[in-house]
Amino acid sequence: ALGIVVTHYPYAMGAIASLLLIGAPLLMVCFPKEQKQTWAASYLPITFRLTGLCLRTLFSIALDLTLFPIAGGLVVMAKLWKSNFDPQDDQINKAQIPILCLHGTEANETTLLGGVPFLKRENYGSVFTLSYDGLVIHDQKKGPEDYVAAEGTVTKKIEEILKKTGQSQIILIGHSMGGLVSAEYAKAHPDKVKAVITIATPFGGAPALKPVPKGLLPRRYKQMSVGSSYLRDLNNAVSKSTVPFRNICSTIDVAVPNKSGIVSNARSTKVFTYLGHIGIIVWPGTWFQVRHWLNEIYAPADSSV
Repeated sequence: ALGIVVTHYPYAMGAIASLLLIGAPLLMVCFPKEQKQTWAASYLPITFRLTGLCLRTLFSIALDLTLFPIAGGLVVMAKLWKSNFDPQDDQINKAQIPILCLHGTEANETTLLGGVPFLKRENYGSVFTLSYDGLVIHDQKKGPEDYVAAEGTVTKKIEEILKKTGQSQIILIGHSMGGLVSAEYAKAHPDKVKAVITIATPFGGAPALKPVPKGLLPRRYKQMSVGSSYLRDLNNAVSKSTVPFRNICSTIDVAVPNKSGIVSNARSTKVFTYLGHIGIIVWPGTWFQVRHWLNEIYAPADSSV
C-alpha cells in the first residue's frame, strides 16, 4: 500500500500543481486582451488554491517518508535499550485522572515521543504508555478488541494504572489503530473512561488498503478496511456511548483521510490540512490541540467534558 501511495500519489499531485502553475499564464496569452482581466480574476484564485493543496499534499508525503526511517530507528533502539516512559512510583500523581497513550499498528510506544514528554510537563494526571506486543505487533491474528479482552495487554495495563494512582477513571489518547483500541475499551468499560482523544484513527476505514488483496492482509488490517463489518459495529457502539470522543485528523492523510477519522457523535474535532499519517503525531499543533481538550476534560466537575 505504501508503494502504491509513494509511486503514484505524489507524481499525480506534482503533475497537477505543475500544470496549474504553467498552464495559467499560457492560457492567458490565448485570450483576447479585453477578456484577460475577467478571466484572470475568476481563474487565478482557483488556480492558486488548488496549487496550494497540491503542494501541501506533497509536503505531507515528503515529511512522512522522512519520518518513516526515523520512527523505525527509534522503535528498535528504544526496545533494545528497554526504555520505559512511565513515571516512577514516587512520581505518580494520585490527585488527577491518569492518561494512557496508545500507539498504532506496526509500531510501539516510542512513536508517541512527540507528545508524551509535552503532556508530562503540563499539570495533568500521570502519563503512561505501553507496547502491545513488545517491539512491534507480531501476532497476525490479533485485532484491536483482543488487547482489551480480560487478559489483554491494554486491560491489564489500565488495571495497573488505576491501582497505582488510586483513581477510578482514565483518559485514553490513541493514534491510528490505538484509537480503535481506545474505543474498544470505552465500549467494554464506559464507567472507567473519562474521555477518548483519537489522532488519525480509521473509524471509516483506511482507503490506502483498498489495492491490497484481502487474502494478504493480517486480521487487524482487514478490520480497518473501508466497509468492514468490524468498523460498522464499532461505530454503532461508539455512537451510543456515553464516553465523549474528540477526533484529530487531516484532509491529506492518505492512510486515514479526514472523513474516516471522525465519529458521528464526536464532542469536538480538529482537521488539519497539511499533515500526513506519521507527521500528525509529531507536529506540535496536534499536541497543542490535545492540551486544549485536556484542559476542558480536567475542568471542574460542574463543567461539561
